[in-house]
Amino acid sequence: MKNDPGIGAVGNDLPAEEEILGDAAYALLTPEFMALKPEDLLVINVDVPTVVAMVIGSLPEIRALLPELETVVPEVDLALLNKLRLCALALSYAHARYLSSAAPSGELQQLTESGVALRETLLTDATALARRGLVENGKLNDLQGVIGFKNVAVDLTILASVLKERWPEIQGKCAVSASELDTALRIAERIFTAVGLREQGSAAIESTTEMRLRLFTLLSRIYDLVRKAVGFVRWDFKDAEKIAPSLYTGRTRRRGGSGVDAPPPANPPGATPPAVPVPVPVTAGGAAATAPSEPTNPLNDPFM
Repeated sequence: MKNDPGIGAVGNDLPAEEEILGDAAYALLTPEFMALKPEDLLVINVDVPTVVAMVIGSLPEIRALLPELETVVPEVDLALLNKLRLCALALSYAHARYLSSAAPSGELQQLTESGVALRETLLTDATALARRGLVENGKLNDLQGVIGFKNVAVDLTILASVLKERWPEIQGKCAVSASELDTALRIAERIFTAVGLREQGSAAIESTTEMRLRLFTLLSRIYDLVRKAVGFVRWDFKDAEKIAPSLYTGRTRRRGGSGVDAPPPANPPGATPPAVPVPVPVTAGGAAATAPSEPTNPLNDPFM
């Protein structure tokens, strides 16, 4: 990789493409995406799997243009394109971790479904027994309902406890069995445990969310540089968008939750080719500084 600390040095000595997976790509890029400043992170308002597929799918045609691209922007070389692929693989892995941490566990869902069904069975019998004065009706007023994992667990505990207290009086007078009451208490305990673990995992959700943002930002920076170079060398052929389509097709892009960075308007007929920007300078932490507001004239570009 040529000297460009804004993009980093990962990419020169990569394993063969078929040997590297998302978790390995994630580990390789961790120092670089962790160096990004929080205020520079992009908000994700696109479908991540679609972005990953788009970037990886565009790489063969972009690689075919490498001899021309390197003459325009020296930073766009094979190592950079290899790292772009790394970013896409790592982002896919980070996205999977994000979804896994944010979604309720399958066990918790199954426990709750079983708990709701058993709650309705116990409630039906308890209500009938209360009408006959065999169960204290007031205790049933403490039931919370079926909205929320904890509420289901609380109701199972109340119903099982109420029926157990009067078991000698109600045994044989209702369809509920003693084993069902024990099952209700076990399900409630397991729901409480699963919910507790899930709540303690909120820090993990926050972490996976941030890592996904960091990788998306890193990928976006590299891909933007590549697209600008492709746009210049393919200006006369009008096919740059097909070779390297925008990640934000039909969308706007927001940075840091404020302001809108919309795609630039198309050049009018007869306009000069778009300028190739000077590579963005970077801070000591490795994050790119703010890009100039006006494009650099290619005639004055030191990289031309």
